[in-house]
Amino acid sequence: MKKTIFIFLFALFISQLSYPQVSRGSKFYFGIGTSFSSYLGGDFGSTFSVRYTRSRDYDNNWYNSNYYYNRNYNRYDNYYDESLFPLQGDIAFGYDASDKFSFQIESSILWHLNGNPRSFYETGTEGDYDYIDRNDYAELISIPIMASVKYYPFGRRYSPFYLTGGYGMQYTQESVDRVREYYTYNSYYNEYRNSSEYTLANYRARDWFHGIKLGFGFNYSIGHMLRGDVEVKMTNFFPSSRDNSSNLSMYRSPNITNISLGTKIFIGL
Repeated sequence: MKKTIFIFLFALFISQLSYPQVSRGSKFYFGIGTSFSSYLGGDFGSTFSVRYTRSRDYDNNWYNSNYYYNRNYNRYDNYYDESLFPLQGDIAFGYDASDKFSFQIESSILWHLNGNPRSFYETGTEGDYDYIDRNDYAELISIPIMASVKYYPFGRRYSPFYLTGGYGMQYTQESVDRVREYYTYNSYYNEYRNSSEYTLANYRARDWFHGIKLGFGFNYSIGHMLRGDVEVKMTNFFPSSRDNSSNLSMYRSPNITNISLGTKIFIGL
């Protein structure tokens, strides 16, 4: 009995993944969604790979807006600062040309406000203070725009599986600060302690790069005129020039590679 129920539920699940059982009445569609993604490889990948951080300020700063009164323990505590980057939103416009092919224009916007750049440390002394210069506070906005094809090798009416590929351009804006951090020697603790820091310079650039997309995915039906997909894709963009002395990772990397797992909801137009 249990085996029969399992087979029935599995068959029902597969049938729901198939291309919509109800005719959508239009071959044009619009979709919106989000992705979990990370940049990979080279300086750009190490700077803007997926990062989750959770930190807490232990300084006795009672004016910090993060502090609150914890009634359970009769004390002041502070909130944890949490972040996950990059954040990504996706849109797509498409046309179902046949049972095996769909053509699509798609775009995304990615934010990464917590990059981890190569530091390029330099040390020195200024007056009574020792200092370290480093790169820090890297940020990124990228907007890929792709023309792509979805190919259903078994036909969309018989299988939800598809392959996809495309070509396009990506707007890339990167910035990084050059920071000087001062240290003083504490003889009591026999250690150096940070005393202050300030920004020496900010490096910023905007550029357009050509690139490609490859991936695969699955469609699933939601209802009349409504469906969704789950897609794994890789995009690779090629910087127009290389400069290994640049403070910006996008000019030190031969490839800007991103891999993502995303989902979209589509509505027929």
